Amino acid sequence: MVEDPIKESLPTTVKRLVAAAGGDSSSPYSRVDVPGIASGYPLREVPQLHAQLRAWQRPILHAALMEIAQGTTGAPAADGHPAIPSDPTTAESMLALLCRGAQQCHARKVAVFMTVLECASNMRQDRMKMKSGAPSSGSGGPVVGRGSAGGTAGAGAGAGASAGAGAAKGEEGGDMKAVTRARTTVVDFLLGKMDEWKEKAMAATFSEPSKAYYRAARDGE
Repeated sequence: MVEDPIKESLPTTVKRLVAAAGGDSSSPYSRVDVPGIASGYPLREVPQLHAQLRAWQRPILHAALMEIAQGTTGAPAADGHPAIPSDPTTAESMLALLCRGAQQCHARKVAVFMTVLECASNMRQDRMKMKSGAPSSGSGGPVVGRGSAGGTAGAGAGAGASAGAGAAKGEEGGDMKAVTRARTTVVDFLLGKMDEWKEKAMAATFSEPSKAYYRAARDGE
């Protein structure tokens, strides 16, 4: 059974991001202002953006924001991966981008949604790389080999236990690769759909009306 990754409310996640950005998470009037992106009140506008997305997009956005909150606060992730160092700039920029999505059209909301997913994916991959680079861990294959030989098993741990731990890590690594491939497939599909929507929006709002006007203007000559 797959466990639901969303373990907190959206307002709680947004408050953690506001706190990571150095803002007052207890005030609904806490403001972010990033030149070149947007300014706004994330504790009010991020829930608005969330509510205006499609039903299937809302839990995905929430889960991605939880991932970003873990990365920007420097707190260890619930899945055991270490956190990257605290990053207030990223938190503030992400909040400003979310406010911009809430303030603008649906196409902007979709673009912000995709940007949040990409940022969350990059942060998770960074934490996975940090975990794999730690002295006490490594890739699944080498750990299994060393454990079965018994040469580098930890103090008090038998060769069989080390082999079992290595096999578990190998399985975990294989699962993460499968998740990464699945995520890449979904993101590629959504990016392709977004490009298709952009082309249709361009035709509907500019190309076709321009043609209609041109034909009407010529008929009037």
